Amino acid sequence: MSSASATIAGAMSIFAHSTWSYCTIGQPNGRKDEYLAIEPGCSVLPEVPVIQTAMEEPPQSVVEILIDAFFGRFSDGGFFFLEPLQLRQSALLPLPFGRPERPSPALLSAVYLWGTRISSKSSPPEFEYTEEDLLALTVHNLAHDIHLSRRMVHNTKFLVQTIQAEVLLSLWYLNAGEPLPGRYHCAAASSLAGALAPSFSHFVSMGEGSSSRTDGAEFAERDKALLAVIVLDKMWLAASVLPSNPSALQMEDSQTSSHTIPSTIMHAYWGQVPFGLLATASLLFERSVILSTEPTDRQSLVEFSTLCHQLDAFQHCLPSMESSERALPASQILLVTYLLANVASIRLHAPHIPIADWDYADPILGVCNFYIWHYHLGPNPQIVASLETLLSVLSTLSKLSPMIHQCYAATQIYWSAVMEEE
Repeated sequence: MSSASATIAGAMSIFAHSTWSYCTIGQPNGRKDEYLAIEPGCSVLPEVPVIQTAMEEPPQSVVEILIDAFFGRFSDGGFFFLEPLQLRQSALLPLPFGRPERPSPALLSAVYLWGTRISSKSSPPEFEYTEEDLLALTVHNLAHDIHLSRRMVHNTKFLVQTIQAEVLLSLWYLNAGEPLPGRYHCAAASSLAGALAPSFSHFVSMGEGSSSRTDGAEFAERDKALLAVIVLDKMWLAASVLPSNPSALQMEDSQTSSHTIPSTIMHAYWGQVPFGLLATASLLFERSVILSTEPTDRQSLVEFSTLCHQLDAFQHCLPSMESSERALPASQILLVTYLLANVASIRLHAPHIPIADWDYADPILGVCNFYIWHYHLGPNPQIVASLETLLSVLSTLSKLSPMIHQCYAATQIYWSAVMEEE
């Protein structure tokens, strides 16, 4: 990395977080009171050292390419909840990195990180930073923003952009199959999003007709942010089968009882919004995991019946996957929604199936198990061909995600062991 190395060695570009309208109010003794009233557009903050980094922002032409590549993947997926056009326009302003008119440095570096990955097959030659460089930069900027969040909870723009950056970074680690940093940043997003939940609940209770268009757009953005954080948390649950982040649980509990789906999620559910459907499936999946891991003699029959009813109603109302109008990423979101809902149903009912007490089994169960396990009977050429096709599909997808690659590698090991036994 020739010119980039020289840049990193010599250049000192300040990512000026301090330009985010931070103010201090002096007292006669020279101390700065951190608890005085906050002026509009101003945060009462202690002195915070300006964070310095040797990395420069990519050239303007490269920034445009990376942002467009990023939006090609994230603009309609649900995990990006800001206004794409507005962010693109502000990101391309000819102003220094860190100015408040532009997105926060943490958010920009996260966008550049994903943009570099997505456009890796055709990266501009003048952009020589590696993904590791940009990953380190994103973590670096987010650490500083988390520090500032102690005094910036009133600044909705700063808070939402920090949540967005945390979500994107956690997704990066989910794609890379790295649960420790991934769940860490998911927890950070959940904690920050918790600050949005009370005001959002207040908005819902007021009714749609009592707010201005600006307020409605702001709360809609918060709605999407909460959905993204909840779904991300449940994605990590599905990947690691660990309990949810406490902050995410508190966020859900503030909007729902243990027997209902949050009203915001339910609104998206009935509105057939793809990401809202995925959010509903994610919540149902988690509740199925929690309920199914309890001893059956201690499970609440009311809660079990309620969850069964919710799952059945949800699966019945899901739109068809065969619609020609559905294109990526909406069709992929719907596919994941179907899968999560089916797994939730299996997890919920599995502990209650008394197989050992059965006196009779439907013959079709044997047929189903045969088609699942019959390759143990011998290396039938058709069976081998089918499994090789499956492995081929996994091999193709494994190039797109380290997490899928791990699943592919584990499947290969298992398949090799089975073939050796044959």
